[in-house]
Formats: sequence, C-alpha cells, structure tokens
Amino acid sequence: MAPDINTLQTSAPAGVVKKNEEKPNIIYIMADQLAAPQLKMYNPESQIKTPNLDRLAASSVQFDSAYCPSPLCAPSRMSMITGLLPMKIGAYDNASQISSEIPTYAHYLRSKGYHTALAGKMHFVGDQLHGYEQRLTSDIYPGDFGWAVNWDEPGTRLEWYHNASSILQAGPCGRSNQLDYDEEVMYRSVQYLWDHVREGPEKRPFALTVSLTHPHDPYTITKKYWNRYQDVDIALPKVRIPKEELDSHSKRLMKVCDLWDQGFSDEQIKRAKRAYYGSVSYVDDCIGKLLETLEDAGLAENTIVIFSGDHGDMLGERGLWYKMSYFESSVRVPLLINYPKWFQPHRVSQNVSTLDLLPTICDLIGTKPAPCLPMDGQSMMPHLQNKEGHDTVFAEYTGEGTVRPMMMIKRGPWKYITCPADEPQLYNLEKDPHELNNLARFVKSPSQSPEDGTAKALFDKFEAEAKARWDFDAITAQVLQSQRSRRVVWDALKEGTFTSWDFDPVDDGRMKYIRSTIPLDALERRARFPPVDSKGYESKANVTPSFVMATLGLDDDEHKSVEHTVARLAQLSSSIQSLKMDILKSNPLPHPSSLQASAQILQRNLQSVLESLNDNSDLFTRMAIRPSTNYPGRAQENILTQLLRKKLEPDLEELVLEGRETARLATPEGIAQLQAIWDALRKWTQGRIAEYVRDEAGDVYTKEERENGVENVRTGLKRALHEESDDDEEEEEEERGGEGDNSDEEDGEKDGKRANTGPEPETLLWFAARGDFEVPRNVEYERRVGVKKGLEGVNIPPEGMGRATSS
Repeated sequence: MAPDINTLQTSAPAGVVKKNEEKPNIIYIMADQLAAPQLKMYNPESQIKTPNLDRLAASSVQFDSAYCPSPLCAPSRMSMITGLLPMKIGAYDNASQISSEIPTYAHYLRSKGYHTALAGKMHFVGDQLHGYEQRLTSDIYPGDFGWAVNWDEPGTRLEWYHNASSILQAGPCGRSNQLDYDEEVMYRSVQYLWDHVREGPEKRPFALTVSLTHPHDPYTITKKYWNRYQDVDIALPKVRIPKEELDSHSKRLMKVCDLWDQGFSDEQIKRAKRAYYGSVSYVDDCIGKLLETLEDAGLAENTIVIFSGDHGDMLGERGLWYKMSYFESSVRVPLLINYPKWFQPHRVSQNVSTLDLLPTICDLIGTKPAPCLPMDGQSMMPHLQNKEGHDTVFAEYTGEGTVRPMMMIKRGPWKYITCPADEPQLYNLEKDPHELNNLARFVKSPSQSPEDGTAKALFDKFEAEAKARWDFDAITAQVLQSQRSRRVVWDALKEGTFTSWDFDPVDDGRMKYIRSTIPLDALERRARFPPVDSKGYESKANVTPSFVMATLGLDDDEHKSVEHTVARLAQLSSSIQSLKMDILKSNPLPHPSSLQASAQILQRNLQSVLESLNDNSDLFTRMAIRPSTNYPGRAQENILTQLLRKKLEPDLEELVLEGRETARLATPEGIAQLQAIWDALRKWTQGRIAEYVRDEAGDVYTKEERENGVENVRTGLKRALHEESDDDEEEEEEERGGEGDNSDEEDGEKDGKRANTGPEPETLLWFAARGDFEVPRNVEYERRVGVKKGLEGVNIPPEGMGRATSS
C-alpha cells in the first residue's frame, strides 16, 4: 500500500537533509602533502597560482585553522575516516593496519543509501575498502607491512625513508610515477560522474572521494606547470635556523631524511619549491576539471564539495622538508566545505581537525555516529551555520623521526607539543606566527614578566591535561609490540610465493561500451548525455531537475515548490498503481477494508495534489510552457480528454512547432517569444473548448467531420486506434484460422457501441509531463497474446485485453 503523503514530515533543521528531499551528492577532493600556509587563500603573499581553488573558496565555508590528526599520511587518513585519534585505532605509522570492525564515514554513508566510491590514495593496509562500496583505482603506495617503523634501532635509516634526492633532483619532467597515478585517478573520477548521471531513475546519491597524490614529493612536474612559474622569483624560506640550534625532534628529522649533511644552495631550494608550486597548480587544474564535470553533468547544484588534505610540507622552513613535525606548514591543512544551498560563504577562525569530518558528514546526511561507540571528532555543523563551535584539536604521532609518542594540543592561539624524549614546546601563534619563541622555556628558567607568568600558567595546565589524556609509557609499549609483530609477519610473508594485499580494481571490458549482454535500456542511457528526442532537441524529461529549474529561471523557493508538487504527483501515481495492482493482479482479492484504505489514501493524495496546484497557481501560470494538469478545470476533464484524442488542425501544428523551435533559444528574448506563443495557444484552447461545448458536445467528431460523413473520416486519433485494432483483430483471426470465442464482441455490439479504449483523465498527467501533443511512443495496442497493452506506466487495459490474455 502506498504511503499517505499528508502524514510525511515536511520540515527539518537547516543544513540537514529533510525528509522526502533529494539527498545531496558528496564529492571529497583530497590533495597529498598540501600545506595550508603556502596557499593564497590563507596567505596573501603566496606565489602559488590556484584560480580554481580560489573560486571554490569564495563560495565555501573556509576553515582558517584546520589541522590533521597526525602529520603522516596513513595515520592522518585512518583517523580522518574513523573520527578516532591514531592511538585508539593502532594507526602508528604508514604500515599500520586498522581493524575492519571500526566504522568509517563510508559505512555511515552506505547505511543512508549512498553509493560510496574511492578514486586514488588512501594508504589502507590489509583491508582495502573500509566501507567503500567501489574502489576505482589501486593505491599508489604498498598495502602491506613493508614500511613499518623500527624504534628498536632508532639510528638506522630504512631504505624507504625520505631522502635529499627530491631536492637535489628537483625540476621539470615528461612523466613521473605520481603523474601516471593522478592521471588515472582523474580519468576514473570523471568517468564515474558521467556514469552516475546516465544511470536509471532509481540511482542512489553518490559519495565520491577523489584523492590525488600531488603535490607530494618528489618535487617534479611537467613543463606545462613548471613554465607557469617562469616569471616568478620564487621566495626563499622565511625561517632559516642553524641546524645546531633546532629542537631535538627537528634534528632527528633532518638525520632520518638524510638532510643533516646537505647544504642546499638557494637555487636548489628555489627549484624544489617551484616544482612544488607547479604540482599545486596541477592539483588546481584537476579540481577545476572535477567542478566543470559536475556543472556539465547537471550535478553541481545538488553536490556538496569538500576539499582538504592529509598533512602539509615544510618546504625548507627551519631547514626542514616534508612533514612529520607539528610546525604549521607540516600540520595545518586546507579545509573547504561548499554547499551554498545550505551554507553562506564565510571564514571560520576556530581550530578544527579533519578528525571532525566523520561526525560532520553524518550531520549533513541526517544521521549521527553510533552513540554506543567512541568518537573523538566533533561535528563542524555549528561552524558551517556560522555559530559558535569547538576550538580545540589534538594530534598524535608515533612514526619515523621520533622514538616516543609525540602529541599536540591546539586551543585558541596556543599550540602545545609534548614528547617524553624531547623538550616541550609552547607557542602563541597570534603573536608568534612563525613559531620562533618557545614559551615552554620556563621549565628550565623562571618567568621574567607578567606575560611570561600567564604563559607558564597555561603551560602547567597543558602539562596536566597531557598527563591525564595520554599514558606515554603504555603507548610506547603498544607501539613497540606492534612494530615487532609486523616485522616478524613481514619477514615470513616475503619468503616463498608472495601474495599481495594491494587492491586490484575490476576493469571488465566485457561490461563496457556496447555489448550484446548489456540491457538495451542501459545502452540507451549511456549513448548520449544529455539525451535528445527524435528531432535532435534536448530531452528535458531526462535532464536533472536542478538543470531544468535553472533554465526556467526559478528562485530557490519556487524551485522547492515545483519539486514539492512533482513529489506529490509521483506519490499520487504510486497510490493509483498500488490500488490498480490490488484490483487487477491480486488473486484472491485483498480484504475490502484493505481496498477501502488504499482508496482513501489515493483520494487524500489526489486532494493534496490539487491543493498544491492551487497554492502555486500563479507560479505555474507564469512558468508553464505546457498545459497545467488541471487546466481548464476538473469539471471539463472529459472535454479536454476528447480534445487530446483529436488530430491538431494544421495552423495549430505550425504554432506548436514554432514554440518548440523558439524554446531552443533559451535566452530572455526566446522566453519572451515563447510566452507570446503560449498566450496564443491558450487563446486558441479557450476558443476551441467553447466551440466544442457549443457545437460538438457528446460527439467525438467536429462539425465538419459530421457534415462530410463520419464513416469517411480516417484522420482522428481515435479513428486511427480503432482502425489499428480492427486490423490486428483480423490478423489474429487469420492466425487462429477463424476460430475463437467471439462472445465478448457480440456482447459489446448488442447496444451498437464500442467500448471506450482511449486514455482516462489520469493520462493527462502523462501528457502534461511530456510537454507536447503527439501520440505517446509507448502506447501499444497490439493484439497478440501475452503482449502488455495500454498506456505503459498507467495500465489502462484496451478493449478485449481480458479475452486476448485468457485465450
């Protein structure tokens, strides 16, 4: 039984999916090792050219103080997808495997009906999906234990560690491993969007993650992007500290990355930064391509765009390169959330984390993380709605370059860093944006001023909070045990036949392009977008609603009114179908009380449609380029039905063709012309109805047709259908050899009348949606046994249907 649409919820808080509202799609674009402080949208002095990203930021909620949960690829991403800090899920380094029983945002999205797809890097180890329904590419990095860190030998540089070659060899290239990968990611992502829009009407909303590996080192890019900075004098790093004066963790990083003994020239530094800038511009062009595809496919208006990254890159600041530290260029990431339909563009200064994406995405799709499970992330919905939100983030690091857990707390302008193996650090970024004044020096010397006293009091609070939050000895033991276990397993797996854990995406050529085994409907949907009719005109029936509404020039409220009415029409059609199926197909028939309940729901749904049409009559009068479904009124439905069966007079056919041609202009002038044509059509309709009521009521033929003799009239639609029916019956008789039961025909002719097989008033909905007066292409009046008859989707049985099917 179809639901009663009058009982459905019609309102919900702003910024979340309302019941019965079309769910927004989500595209999450990620860049790898993209430092927020290097971008123009965060730094006016930036030399990096990112026009697409800047345009996106201008219409987005921009987070100016967003951080990653760990300044290393895999731990940061594992925390991001789960909403849990790295130590809670065992995400210790780039070769750590998190449990498949931990829910990710992909699981929550799937549970709400989304198709979840991943194109690009995610650094999964073991399980390569973690809730994603489809993975479009393999990962660029290994999905095994091969990159496990070894704290038992802290002085040993493992072969896969970063090294100085990225800086020493920086420059343009023709092709690179990274380019091979991102080109595939982009191809698969764009193809996914086009495949989605060409799916059938029952398609689910999508949640697509596009994760690029640029601008991650090595610092090389094609000449196209290298030359984009030919006229730019690349700025040298602002903070240049002698290596002997660096903090202890930074010293270890320089040795781990093979930078300690290197003395890079200014020219080498500029070349490395230039290649990085070019790589960022490459990412920017990829973003532009994705946004362009959303527009071209008619998906932009109903797609939430999220942009962020996994961590940053020091790019020579303090003599450091790559990531793995808590300085701003390493740990701060870009974060944009774009959906102007819900959120006004503005900037958020409070501290947030990519850890917060899971609960935020849950809010966006109208659900919540499971309350019985742990959750470190906090929803950014208050920030999106320009309200007060949280202002504290935490980060954890146990990867290469440290020998004990290293943690960070960022609250307001204050950044606190602690590690049992290193001296603590405390910075006030509001006054010290380059992090040059470590206020934690009070550990070794007494404070000298009231300001120092304030900093010392804050430091003591941070110290107490860190000790309460983290058991450093227990975490160290867990990390060491994990490293040792993975080394044992990995050494064993390398012996004998090796079975890779890396993902191998399915690319079945047998199910692509044009194949005999692919259903015809699917092939037709793939053939062309947007689809066109037989004359090459764009078929509006298959264009996304947002595209159509934009073409009609409706504002958001009017758009919602139209969508509301369309939804009610769909529900009415569903309830009609439900009742018809109960009556025509059920055996035995349902209980009378059930049929009565279905009929009452249908009646209420019909009343609801009529009320909606009445409430929005001005809107539909202004926007209509086709007859309203209740025009000229319910009292004259039969008259309109009879008229629709008739063939158009030649002058009216010419007017309709002119209207179609004018509609193609899609310009203000074209709309004005179309309005004039429709006014003429409406005037003709009113006059024709008056003439029909006055001269032809009760007769399906015009006055001229009666004068010429109705037996000679063969052009009307009704006559054509009867002719076709007669011909088919004769063919059927020949096939049966003249045999068969003709009792039904005899009964039907006793009164000298034929049963009315034409469309019923319900069919007007179909004509209105179609927007022209031609005979529906899918009307089948075939008389052969077993062929479905009547109007497809309405199930009006033509004359003799019962006899044909029973024989």
